[in-house]
Amino acid sequence: MNNYTYINLTKPLFFSIAILISATASANQNTFNLGVIEVVADKTQQDLTLNGTTLSQQELQQFDRGDVGSAAKLISGVTLQKSGSRSESMLFVRGFNSRQVPVYLDGIPIYVPYDGNIDLGRLTTYDLASINVSKGFTSVLYGPNTLGGSVNLVSRKPVEPLEMDMGVSLNADDNVDLASYNTYFNAGGNKDTWYWQGSASMTDRNFYSLPDNFSSDGAENGGHRENSENRDGKVAFKLGLTPNERDEYAISYQNAQGKKETPVYAGDDPSYRTRYWQWPEYDKESVYLIAKKGLGVTEYITLKAYYDSFKNTLRSYDDDNYNSQLRGYAFNSVYDDYSWGGSVEFGTQAIANHDIKFAAHHKTDVHREVDDDNAAQEYYEDHLYSFGIEDTFNVNDRLTLASGISYDGLRGQKADDATTNYKLASDNALNAQLGIIYDIDDDLTASASISRRARFPTLKDRYSYRFGSAIPNAGLQSERATNIEVGLEGVLEHPSAPLSVNWAFAIFHNDITDAIENVTISNTACSSPPCSQLSNIGEQQNDGIEANLTTYLGEHWTFHLNYTYLDRDNKSDPQIKPLDTPEHSVFSYVNYKLNNQWSFLTSAEFSDERFSETDASRIADDFVIGNVKAIWTPNRHFTIEASINNIGDVLYAYDEGFYEAGRNYLLTMRYKY
Repeated sequence: MNNYTYINLTKPLFFSIAILISATASANQNTFNLGVIEVVADKTQQDLTLNGTTLSQQELQQFDRGDVGSAAKLISGVTLQKSGSRSESMLFVRGFNSRQVPVYLDGIPIYVPYDGNIDLGRLTTYDLASINVSKGFTSVLYGPNTLGGSVNLVSRKPVEPLEMDMGVSLNADDNVDLASYNTYFNAGGNKDTWYWQGSASMTDRNFYSLPDNFSSDGAENGGHRENSENRDGKVAFKLGLTPNERDEYAISYQNAQGKKETPVYAGDDPSYRTRYWQWPEYDKESVYLIAKKGLGVTEYITLKAYYDSFKNTLRSYDDDNYNSQLRGYAFNSVYDDYSWGGSVEFGTQAIANHDIKFAAHHKTDVHREVDDDNAAQEYYEDHLYSFGIEDTFNVNDRLTLASGISYDGLRGQKADDATTNYKLASDNALNAQLGIIYDIDDDLTASASISRRARFPTLKDRYSYRFGSAIPNAGLQSERATNIEVGLEGVLEHPSAPLSVNWAFAIFHNDITDAIENVTISNTACSSPPCSQLSNIGEQQNDGIEANLTTYLGEHWTFHLNYTYLDRDNKSDPQIKPLDTPEHSVFSYVNYKLNNQWSFLTSAEFSDERFSETDASRIADDFVIGNVKAIWTPNRHFTIEASINNIGDVLYAYDEGFYEAGRNYLLTMRYKY
């Protein structure tokens, strides 16, 4: 925007300090186990190769990852996808996009019903215990559409009678202009037979600044990024009952309200049409009930029920004044979506050495949309269901077999856009998988897995006109994938030196058939050409390698490196370039603990170039960015952290022309007692 409104430092700073000083109890970042879904629950070394990778709240704080998108990219095989034209953060997991890797909160699906994904930059992490990303081999207990994996956000559960933690972060650019601030507060208590957990957080960004070497153009003049404001506030509350060791009942509520702006395109492609978009409303609300009851000695049953809503307003303006909507590309789009559903899970260990689980799911997705003030409301509704069973078989002390099979279905209930009488969807899919884990010795584990999975097309895939540039295809069917992985991981320890090395290595191969891809059709078919239509014509192949290495040298030094190689091929049309994924990517850090009070952290991220258009007309260059951080912990209650991010002031982008922040400074204060 042309007229900047600077954030007043005094109000958030004094408000946050007041909260910090008032804390009177300790914070324990404990996991809400009812929200965890695992294939192998009694193993400790399979996180990377068979059941995904988990990021703890401690790691989220260590690397200042305040949103899910920036957090998950710490994991090998996971690529942050930033759609600059929509100001959205998405993920690719081993080449599978966000619609193929659903997002859950405590095992409850929270992705947008119409789009099939969600802006992960709007999901803050301050109230989470952990983030679990499954890659390829994913529990069938999640339900349908986990073609390439899953992302499960696990909330907290207190263990002490009273727990609290809170913090504030202030972010400034090179000119020491305050660009943003974050505050959060978590509190909870466990009273033996019942517990409660509450949280509140606010993220407020007025702008971010571009690197000094940015060359200004007509739409972006450098300095404070045009139209880059956003704000996200969230409150959450959970109440649980634990009448005995085997029974637990919990009801949870979350309300996240946000707004965001889309920075204008500032790249080198003169044919790229600049969008003047703002999102004054991006709101998510969820309420869900989870109840687990022990049955007999070795059985249990878990019931889940939920209602999740999404309200979203997009406004497209004429120009960078953001005050008129007279041109043909100006519009208002309002989503009023909701999902409701539930599941039942039954588990038994009655058969020796077997852990058998059965789950049944139902989910109703509803999308309601109005594209301008005078238009009739569009209404679409789908019903999804799934029945799955999986078994973890401990053959002996070293060998474990994990298998699963599920049957999923999609039934369209309504598709009404006031102009077209669509054929309602009907589709089903059979999924199956098998994993083998073998402990070669106490310090070395091998694993292998194969799965065959499906994803149903979303409501948007089937019915969207994409602002006049596409023709809907109500007859789209599911896309399928065969995922194969082989992995090794282990621990090396020096017999006479304080040296320990944790390492993991995995090779994966994914074949996708009936993939949903755009097909160019006659420009006369659309009101805003070029014109396309989605069809099940694609055949894709994703191959790659993941390597992870963490070295502990005594009590003071920790070194970490993870590397991902990803080769994506469109076998149907090799001329179509894979979007948004680098071939090579690296994340590394070095942590030095000087003493009990001081530690220092340096981290770096390398990303190879990536295509932003399928014809390679736009390419985001490769980049290396580095960060440094000093951490002072004067006592067990209080922590102050000072960071310099993008210390080299590198001009870089995940989507060509949509550049990220230059060098910036972060001061964080945390308190727990």
